[in-house]
Amino acid sequence: MSEKEEVYRFPEEMPDKALVNVRNGINRSKVRRLLASKRFSYKQIAQEVGCTTRHLRRIRDELLAEGLLTENQAKKSMGIVAADFDEECISSTGESFKIYIQNKRKKWKPVFAFCQRTWKHVWGEPSIFLMMDRADPTGAKLCQKFIATFGSDKKRIRDYKKYIRPFFVFIGRDDLKDKYMAMSATQDPEGVREMPQLEFVDFPLKLDKAINTFAEIYGVLDAALLKFKITSGLRTGEIKEERGWTGIKKKAGETSYESYILFNDSPDSFVCSVFEKMSERWRISWIPTSIRHALYQIYQDRDEGQPLVNISADLFRERWYKVADPILGFRLKLHDFRKIFATWLIIMGVPFNQAAKLNVGWADLNTLDKNYNQVKSAWKQTDIEAYRKNIPNWFKEDLADYIPGLKINDF
Repeated sequence: MSEKEEVYRFPEEMPDKALVNVRNGINRSKVRRLLASKRFSYKQIAQEVGCTTRHLRRIRDELLAEGLLTENQAKKSMGIVAADFDEECISSTGESFKIYIQNKRKKWKPVFAFCQRTWKHVWGEPSIFLMMDRADPTGAKLCQKFIATFGSDKKRIRDYKKYIRPFFVFIGRDDLKDKYMAMSATQDPEGVREMPQLEFVDFPLKLDKAINTFAEIYGVLDAALLKFKITSGLRTGEIKEERGWTGIKKKAGETSYESYILFNDSPDSFVCSVFEKMSERWRISWIPTSIRHALYQIYQDRDEGQPLVNISADLFRERWYKVADPILGFRLKLHDFRKIFATWLIIMGVPFNQAAKLNVGWADLNTLDKNYNQVKSAWKQTDIEAYRKNIPNWFKEDLADYIPGLKINDF
């Protein structure tokens, strides 16, 4: 049967066949050829043959069942631009940029997508081999074109540079990366979400009230998880990647986890290791007594390998906003808890270098000061003292044991 003749025709009855063709006029040979080429995305193929992607998947499954398509051929392809880009990378370097970035980044797709679009639409499909040649001006000219194209977008230029930098590392042009794609605080400022309400002297009281109200509605143990997030400095994280606050799992046996907490038959004896962004690993050393005892109770209720936070971060946010918004008068995001952690430590007199290292801290003191220390105004001494007194006791517990010379009783 010719390619033109091999088409789908809607059957009135097919009692003896499990596979049913559901639409007229779809050329199966063309679908098979395009899938096998590994150069076109499902969306592109569906547009070419005139069907939906859902119908295309049905055709794919039938071709697989009939042995006319292999499992490898049936896998989703990158699309023609991405395929051309990766073929050029392989031709020039001997290595696939897609595989390279997959091994370097967990969230690799945005990086690969941005690089292949830049190569096609901004640079016009240049030779990567010439870009690799330090004696050739192609690489420098394309960097200048990149800056000319994206440089005026002050809100996104930092992210654009962040996405393109790995490509220059891949082709061995760190010199271009450092010269043209450097990210400075002045030229490419990172967005900072200011929280002026945090500076008000009564903010700690309102926050404590919000958490107590949360405890009345959803239970003291879930409220303790909120307090734990504040006192640990943890980012919200992800359960699947075992990262951050939501990724901490109960460890009791020999199984290893990226983020875990292990109690040794007592709330006073524990190890808490956390995997955070940028592949950083932190140890949680300070957990206030009352919070630690609540975590121990949660720990006992969980099975091996279960996360301490047993609901999704989205549901936790929804519950928190519902309770906290009317009490605080503004939206306090879960990530803003890190700002509270840093600000309260600094207000209580903890030195910057020690605040940066306590629990999940900051590798860069400038980051701590610029993004997380939210108290910028020159307060009167009486205001500072009043603010310190308003910070809840559950935040102050045992802190002096970890910060030499800190006198909590003075507050």
